[in-house]
Amino acid sequence: MMFDLIIKRNYCTMLAFCISLLALSSKGYAQQINIQHGPTDIALNQYFTLTIEVQNERLKSYSEFPEINGFQRVGTNSSTMTNIVNGRMTTTQSITQNYLPQKEGTYSLQPFEMTINGQKISGPTLTIKVGPAKQRRRRQTYDPFEDYYN
Repeated sequence: MMFDLIIKRNYCTMLAFCISLLALSSKGYAQQINIQHGPTDIALNQYFTLTIEVQNERLKSYSEFPEINGFQRVGTNSSTMTNIVNGRMTTTQSITQNYLPQKEGTYSLQPFEMTINGQKISGPTLTIKVGPAKQRRRRQTYDPFEDYYN
C-alpha cells in the first residue's frame, strides 16, 4: 500500500513536470502574423508588393488583399521557408500580392485590415511614388567557346 502511494505521487509529479515543460516550450513557438510592404518609390514598370507572413503556424486562410487606386492587382507569389538555428525550428509561410501601377504619380494606400488565420491584422498607411519606367538592362550572354572557334 505504501509502495502504491509513492508510485502515484511520483506519477503525478512527473505528469505536472511534463505539462509545465510543454506549456513553457510552446510559448517560444507561438504564431506570429504580420503584413509587410515592398519599396514605396517605384518605376512605372515595377511592382509594388504587399506580403502577409505567418510564422510557426500553417497559413490556413486570409481575406482579400486591398485595392489600391491607380494600381492593378496582377498575381500572387507564395513561399515557405524553414530555418533551424541552435536546434530550434521556425517555419514561415508568405503570400505576396503584386500591384502594377497604371500611370506615374503619387498614390495613397489607406489603412486596411486583413483577416489572417482568424486574426484581424492592420496594414499601414503608405504613400507610393511612381516614376517613369526604367529601362531594363539587357543581359549579356557569355559563350565560353566563342573565342575558341573564331
